[in-house]
Amino acid sequence: RVVVPCALEAALDALCWYPARFHVDDKLDRTRVVSSITRSTTIVQAVGKSILGLSPRESCFVNHRMRLEDGYAIISRSVHHPRVAVPPGATRATLVVAAWIVMPVSERETAIIYIAAFDPGGVIPM
Repeated sequence: RVVVPCALEAALDALCWYPARFHVDDKLDRTRVVSSITRSTTIVQAVGKSILGLSPRESCFVNHRMRLEDGYAIISRSVHHPRVAVPPGATRATLVVAAWIVMPVSERETAIIYIAAFDPGGVIPM
């Protein structure tokens, strides 16, 4: 759990505006919305940066945002999409499930909790 110095809506914008998500997440190289299913459900492709000499990881996932009594939940899991190919040099990672729980602490502070289970794919040296 982290508390960030911004209002709830600003935190949601930073987490859910995928065309510019890489500006606030230094592990991402690029992101794009592949398809908008509803206002709260999208299919997204994200390509991470190479870390520790490993090939970049890429994933395609469905992302759903829902209102909770005390904030929002953003739930994601990998999907296959016919318009999404793995970029050359990247390795497909599988997002089994991920969730962001976003709750206001005050008008100017927001608590964010992130949990994820994923398979990075490829070979990871030990």
